[in-house]
Amino acid sequence: MIKYTLKCANDHIFDGWFQNSSSFDKQNQDDLIHCPQCGSTMVEKTLMAPTVTGTKAQKSVAMPDLSIPEISNNEPMEGNPALATIPEPLVHGDKTVQAVVEKMRELRQWVEKNTDNVGDDFANKARKMHYGEEERRGIYGKATFEEAQDLIDDGIDFLPLPALPEDNN
Repeated sequence: MIKYTLKCANDHIFDGWFQNSSSFDKQNQDDLIHCPQCGSTMVEKTLMAPTVTGTKAQKSVAMPDLSIPEISNNEPMEGNPALATIPEPLVHGDKTVQAVVEKMRELRQWVEKNTDNVGDDFANKARKMHYGEEERRGIYGKATFEEAQDLIDDGIDFLPLPALPEDNN
């Protein structure tokens, strides 16, 4: 079963349970889903936060501060070794891009340090944890486009790790 947070055309928010993603699509297409407040059949899924659970034995690990500092575009770029890792088309005097790439790098390093790499088995592991067949924990790995689309269709939340300039070297 998948629980979706839904919103009608009048911005009323409510929850709905469905067998799977295609079940929601079919019922919505056939106007079988109604807003409990106004009766509207113009309903859509809203953006939902993933449910994250853990055990008491798990230690709490602080996420890195990912806020982007204010950067003046008037700062000189020459001689800055950090800019060597950013492809030239992205630089062009915009130090904000450099700061964003650095925050993406920090996020990726945090994920790699604090979660388990399951490699090519990512989609399978994520699905097993979602359905309670395996204990939930933080994981990362690889999935094909089709596997990722299937996870989305099944209502399984995940986020891709940001690609970094050095990944293409």
